[in-house]
Amino acid sequence: MAQERSLSNQENDEKFGCLWFASLAKFHRVSDPTTWDFDEQHVIAFLRSKVKEKVPAWKRLKIVQGVICYRNHVRRSRTPDLEHIRSNLGT
Repeated sequence: MAQERSLSNQENDEKFGCLWFASLAKFHRVSDPTTWDFDEQHVIAFLRSKVKEKVPAWKRLKIVQGVICYRNHVRRSRTPDLEHIRSNLGT
């Protein structure tokens, strides 16, 4: 049961990661997100737009966590390094 639950949590995280990545790509008007090499500055610009929209910090943290999940599990990459952004929003 615990393994099933963790799997569904991972699937849920990946689903939201894909949604947030799609929003990030749309924000930057990327025509083919599957080949787009986004970087830290792309994520920061997206988050700043969310600040202007008065999106609370907890939700911006969820956005970063989603993009990290997308990067790790869908792209199977460790770049860009977004951990310091997650740390800053988490404090």
